[in-house]
Amino acid sequence: NHGTLYPILHKLEKKGFIRGTWHHAEGERKRKYYALTLRGKKYLKELNVDLTTFFDTLFSITGGKK
Repeated sequence: NHGTLYPILHKLEKKGFIRGTWHHAEGERKRKYYALTLRGKKYLKELNVDLTTFFDTLFSITGGKK
């Protein structure tokens, strides 16, 4: 949904986690492509550590599998 996706992309771009660049191919409409910045990659790695810790703890409490 455009009303959900674009505000999130704009927020991530404003925080410096992603960078958007416009591309325009002949005969096509302009499109914006997004890529992770170094800051975004670092943040993603931090989130991954946090989520891994969270799920490891959850599974140890519940006896669930990874």
